[in-house]
Amino acid sequence: MANTRVVRFEGNGGSFELAVNPKELGVTQGSGNKTINLLNVGEVVIAGNRGPVKMSVATFLPAANSHFYRDKDPEEIITKVKQWKNGKQPLRIIVSGTDINTMFLVDSMEERYKEGQLDIYINWSFAEYRVLNVPASATTAFTGNINSGILKTRSGTAEIPKKVTVKKGDSLWGFAVRFYGDGSLWKKIADANGIANPDRIAVGAVLEIPRIWK
Repeated sequence: MANTRVVRFEGNGGSFELAVNPKELGVTQGSGNKTINLLNVGEVVIAGNRGPVKMSVATFLPAANSHFYRDKDPEEIITKVKQWKNGKQPLRIIVSGTDINTMFLVDSMEERYKEGQLDIYINWSFAEYRVLNVPASATTAFTGNINSGILKTRSGTAEIPKKVTVKKGDSLWGFAVRFYGDGSLWKKIADANGIANPDRIAVGAVLEIPRIWK
């Protein structure tokens, strides 16, 4: 019996069509929705971005002695799919009569060999391939002293004074945290002012605060 649909795989270095279609072709897609509980409101759902399309294929690849056989040996097809998988190469899967004409990555491969048969049974899964394109507005630069448990947004050079007067309780570490967001950069201030001992800075001394970011 002829297939009612054509399931075609196209990728770098070759293409093929399934000689025997699976009884069912599984296609799923998540929504990324999140459920939260709000006081005096209860459970609400926040819409998320669409998840990747996932597809599973379970069938068999007929051997040359089978009347289902077309033009490619099972081993040739499996070798090609493994090349796409191990090479992390996307491939296009097209299913006629559906809206599936999508780039995928090979997620997993399983082959089963049955005694007395040359046909190879397969169970493959695929996940939609999408190019990562993160807008600049989605990222934020942070610096800080990790050991202190405090992260601060990196200070811009416009917020850094040229000079600062030392007051009681001040320290080079504190100045570095205040102006750079990272206390470990205290040595930049020490070097700029010729300070050999950071524990000895005189109250009333005027220190230069160098700019370290352009």
